[in-house]
Amino acid sequence: FMGPEEVLRGLRGEVEAALGDEAVVTKAVERMLEVLPPGASKGAGVLQALDMLGLRPGDCLALGDGENDLEMLEMVRVDGGVAVAMGNGVPKLKSAAEFVVATNDEGGAAEALQRFALDGEHVRVQEAVS
Repeated sequence: FMGPEEVLRGLRGEVEAALGDEAVVTKAVERMLEVLPPGASKGAGVLQALDMLGLRPGDCLALGDGENDLEMLEMVRVDGGVAVAMGNGVPKLKSAAEFVVATNDEGGAAEALQRFALDGEHVRVQEAVS
């Protein structure tokens, strides 16, 4: 659903009440609600990809700015990985992250990659998965 924030706030409650456990309602960006099947999330997708690569969430650097990134960041952080929120991220995500970097428009993703993947103490060298 897309629309003004004030409309979506009310609509979210109605959609959640109507769908119950049949769906999960989340936000990726302002003025947009996502309705997903239970178990469908960025976290679930990342976990599936990691499993295919023989890696675990603790081997990751996760970056996010929206509510729909929360599960992914929490999963990575709990397992010892690096969870980073963008400076323009939603407050709930910033609270869950281990680090907060600059905004998307200020090069926050590049900052996180430089600090935590290239220069940082969190760098882990792994052999390529064949």
